[in-house]
Amino acid sequence: VFTFLLIASGVFICHTNWKSVILYAVLTVEVMQLSYGIVNSLLSILYPLMFFFNQKVVGFAFMLFGNFALLLAMFCYHMICQYFSFYETIEKKYAPMVFIPILMIFFMGEYINSIMYRLNFMDSSVFILYTNYYPMLVIQIFGMASLFCIMSAYKKLLQNFRFRTELSLLEQEEHFLNRYVEEAKAHYEKTKSFRHDIKNHITIIKELLQRGKTGQALNYIGDMEDITEELSFPYSTDNPVVDILIGNKFGIAKRMGIAMSCQLILPYPCLVRDIDFCIIL
Repeated sequence: VFTFLLIASGVFICHTNWKSVILYAVLTVEVMQLSYGIVNSLLSILYPLMFFFNQKVVGFAFMLFGNFALLLAMFCYHMICQYFSFYETIEKKYAPMVFIPILMIFFMGEYINSIMYRLNFMDSSVFILYTNYYPMLVIQIFGMASLFCIMSAYKKLLQNFRFRTELSLLEQEEHFLNRYVEEAKAHYEKTKSFRHDIKNHITIIKELLQRGKTGQALNYIGDMEDITEELSFPYSTDNPVVDILIGNKFGIAKRMGIAMSCQLILPYPCLVRDIDFCIIL
């Protein structure tokens, strides 16, 4: 009932994803049951040892100590949130990976409780409770430790997935940067060649103008403008990565016969990382 109430409140009041809600509800109930089970087993083990003391004092002390189960549960919840960031690392597609083992511990705990804390019918009116608290205490402690081990392994697994994604993005960024370097080298070679020939170009234009061949000089200058356009990147945004990305996309579109236009204004300096530009564009 407690589990279903937590699920209902998570879905209908908090409007949280139902997969995460079920996982949180089962984990919450399991931690609470294990906490109370550990404390109750300890009390059951210690109680026979206190038989010769004042029963009222012992009863009052045990009643106070019984509330320690709530503190233990709260401490476990704090550990989960503080050190495992469980409420942040849960992702919908990976939730079953941690839900299945936690659910198994949940049902195994219920089954063990039903076996070890069983009531045997002795006669028509008497039930005797047969229990062995030492193995139960060990099982409950191992159950709590298993929960933390599962969550720790799940966190490491998510970190591994995240590192893989970041590595893939970095490889993509490296690919575009290498392409930019290659194109920049090609432009540099063209610019170097043009600089080497600039004196010859100036000499020809000067000779044409001196001979009064203005039209030919203008045509020659027009040809030089075409050459200079090839020497520079077709798009300039003050960001080399964005320049090469846009140039690459427009080059693909041009080869496919697709007409494109682009207006892109970037602030300078731009706080967006190059790898994010790669993802967006």
